[in-house]
Amino acid sequence: MKTIELPYSEITNIPKIVCHDKGNKSKSKITFINSDKNWYFKTIVDGGVLDNTNGKKCDFKIEKYIGSGTNAECIKTECEKNPCNGVQYFVELKGENINDAVPQLENAIKKLHNGVEGCLAFIIFSNKSPNSATANMQIVKSFKKRNKINLIIQKTPYEYKL
Repeated sequence: MKTIELPYSEITNIPKIVCHDKGNKSKSKITFINSDKNWYFKTIVDGGVLDNTNGKKCDFKIEKYIGSGTNAECIKTECEKNPCNGVQYFVELKGENINDAVPQLENAIKKLHNGVEGCLAFIIFSNKSPNSATANMQIVKSFKKRNKINLIIQKTPYEYKL
C-alpha cells in the first residue's frame, strides 16, 4: 500500500482512509473502509482546493480513481494530464450544528462535483444533534432533491465501506 502526497491531496490505496477534524474540538471522524484496496484521492477542500475566497465549503472530498495506472506514481502522472476520477464522497465534520453543514456541502458540490452518478455527501457530528430524527430526515430529503446526491448524517465515529 502506498500514499503519494499532492498539493491539498493524496493518492492512496490504504485499507482505511480516515478524515478527522483537526481544527476544532469536535473530534468528528469518518473512516472509509477500502477493503478492495482501490486507489482514491483524499482531498482537503476547506483551506485546500477551495480557499477563503470561495465561501462556505466542506472539509474533505474522497474520489475514486478509475484510470489505467497501477501505482501511485503512474496515477499521479496520468491525472496531471487527464483526470480519471469516479464516484465522489463529500464530507463535512461538525460538532453539533448540522444545519450549518448543508450550505458547506452544497457549495463544494457546486464547485467540485464531476457529474458521476452514485456520489454521496456525509455530515458527521460529534455532539448530540440538536435536530430530531425527523428533522434530519427532512434535511436528507431536501438535500437529495436539490443536489441529486444522497446525504448521510451520522454521529462520530462512523465507518463507511467503499
